[in-house]
Amino acid sequence: MITFLKCYIISLISDEKEKYDPTGFRDAILLGLNKAGNDLDAVSKFLDSAGSKLDYRRYGEALFDILIAGGLLVPGGSIAQEGDKPCKTTACVFEAPEDMDSMHNFEQVFIKLMRRYKYLEKMFEDEMKKILVFIKGFSEQERIKLARMTALWISNGSIPPNVLLVLINEHLTKDNLALEFLMEVFVTWKMEKGLASMMTALKKSGIEGRLMEFVPLNKRTEDNFRSAFEERGLVDIVKLHKAQGGNKRGKQNIVEHRHGPEGRGDNSRKRTYYKSGEATRTYFLPHVATSTSLYSQDALGGSAFSSTRLHSFQF
Repeated sequence: MITFLKCYIISLISDEKEKYDPTGFRDAILLGLNKAGNDLDAVSKFLDSAGSKLDYRRYGEALFDILIAGGLLVPGGSIAQEGDKPCKTTACVFEAPEDMDSMHNFEQVFIKLMRRYKYLEKMFEDEMKKILVFIKGFSEQERIKLARMTALWISNGSIPPNVLLVLINEHLTKDNLALEFLMEVFVTWKMEKGLASMMTALKKSGIEGRLMEFVPLNKRTEDNFRSAFEERGLVDIVKLHKAQGGNKRGKQNIVEHRHGPEGRGDNSRKRTYYKSGEATRTYFLPHVATSTSLYSQDALGGSAFSSTRLHSFQF
C-alpha cells in the first residue's frame, strides 16, 4: 500500500510538471540555441522545427524572454538562476551587437517565427508590455538594443505603438529611463521608416497627447521637454507637442499637500497650481479636518497625517 501511494504521488508530481514546466522548456530551447550559436539562420531553423515538439502556445512568454534577454526573466528584469549562475544563452537580442545591421538580422528571426506560428503575435504584444516595465533592471546597452528593436517591431507591425505607454510609470519616469528609452525608439523609428510614418502612428495611437508624461515629474516643463528632444534631433516631436497643446484648451492641475506636525507648524495645506508642467502659483491654506485625512502612527506613538490630492480642470 505504501509503495502504491509513493508511486501515485510521484505520478502526480510528474503530471504537474508536464502541465507547466517553464524551466524544462527553457532548457530545451537553450540547448538548441547554443548549438546554433551566432548563426541566425540556424537559430530560425531550430525555432521553426522546435515548435512542432515544444509547446509554444503554453510557453510563448518564456520563449520571448529567452530570445530577447537570453533566459527566463524574473520580476525586476534579472535572469532566473540555477545555483549561483544565471541560466542563459548568447543567442539573444541583449547579446547581439547594437549596430542596426545586427538589429535587422535579429528582426528577421522574430518575423520568421511569428509568420510560422501566427498565434505568437498576440503573445508577443503582451510580452512587450511586460518587458518594457523591466527596463530599470537592464543595463544601458541592453536598453539601447531593446529600444532599437522596439522601433523595428513597431514599424513592421509586430507590435502596436501604444505598448510604449506602459513606460509612463513613476519608477521609470523619475530616473529619466522612460524618456531616454522613448527618444531612442523615436530616433531609430525616424531613421528606419521616415518622419511621416512615425508622426501618423503617434497620432493614431494617442501617444502624441501624452508625451510630457514621459518626462520626470520634477522636470516636467516646456523648456526641459524641448531641450531633451531637440538634443536628440527630434525637433518635429517638439512641434507635434506644441500643436497638440494648441489644439486643446489649456489644462491646469492643482496639487494639494496636507502637512502634519512635521510640516508647517500651523497644520496648513499647501496648494500649488501647475499649467503645462510649470508651477504658476502656490498658496498656504488653513487646515480643515476632513473624514478623508490619512493618519499614520509614528514610532513614538504620535500621530501625523500627510496626503496629496490632484485636481484638474479646463479653462
